[in-house]
Amino acid sequence: MTVNFVRGAIASLAVLAVGISSVQAQTPPPGPPANCAKKGNVQMIIDDSGSMSSNDSQNLRARAVELFVDQPQNAAKTLGATEFGSDAKVLFAPGVISAQGATMKTTTAAQIQADDGSTNYTAAFAQAAAQNPRADARIFLTDGEPTAGLPYPESHRGGPVTYVIGFGSATLDPENQARLQRIASETGGIYFPQTSSADLQSVVVDISNLLDCQKSAKRVTIPFTAVNQTKPLTDAIAATTKSVVINTSWSDPADRFQLVGKITIRSRGRTVATGNVPVANTPGTQPPIRLAVTSARGKRKVKKLKITQRPGPTYTSLTVKNPVRGTLRFSIKSVAVSTPTNVTTQITQSSR
Repeated sequence: MTVNFVRGAIASLAVLAVGISSVQAQTPPPGPPANCAKKGNVQMIIDDSGSMSSNDSQNLRARAVELFVDQPQNAAKTLGATEFGSDAKVLFAPGVISAQGATMKTTTAAQIQADDGSTNYTAAFAQAAAQNPRADARIFLTDGEPTAGLPYPESHRGGPVTYVIGFGSATLDPENQARLQRIASETGGIYFPQTSSADLQSVVVDISNLLDCQKSAKRVTIPFTAVNQTKPLTDAIAATTKSVVINTSWSDPADRFQLVGKITIRSRGRTVATGNVPVANTPGTQPPIRLAVTSARGKRKVKKLKITQRPGPTYTSLTVKNPVRGTLRFSIKSVAVSTPTNVTTQITQSSR
């Protein structure tokens, strides 16, 4: 099954915009199958060939790995990574994210530098299989067709479910398009063709949800043209929701965006929950924030809402735990904008 966000229909419903016609809600990718089984051991296979210097000049594939590590549902997962070019090698050994996530992020930032020559799919899949034979899922990311280790011996076959992200020249050649689609289809995965590296972070969030059998994130694209612009967004919170993850990502590390002010939940015309957004440049878990909730009988109760925010160079990931049913409201502010840019926000609700 092919998911093409470029050709995907732009939803006409401005369900996530409050008075902003330029904010666009997009059609999400397919959700998990009915018989979905959560994946707990993931191997990433990351193209670091020389062409990445132009096709991913901002090194967003490294940021995508970091964002995957920062997703709360991935904390208990085992993650390993292979980098490849003319040959393939270990980027980092498989380990539990909650224990080794910081090392995974620093290693990826240091090693992924578009300096590995040509593109060898054969070596990539062979190294991934040797490095993490117990992986039950793979994420394969490339910007081009195989130019070494030819002919490609279809070495993905017999491997675990593989989610394929192709961008740059990988999406232009029909033969290579078919090859990438085949890698995904023959392993039970999904192919995500992109026109540029700008979508890598948001696609990894979608894949993260699929690995965890979560519903698709609600996705919106928000244009910013100047510093200190604030764009309000909303989402309807279901009664069964136990946590909400808000991922916001952009392309240029010179830019910076953050959630600001308060997160509120309104129901039947009144505010039933509110809490301050943690400071964006403070990584990790913030202290619990007290939340005022008005009950149906009109009595005021005090409920603790735990909000955590994990910022990265080109993203921020915020988690709200124990929300109540109603309309979630929050705002995103541009702190630094070098040129007009689009920011992607994804909202994932979990009942676990």
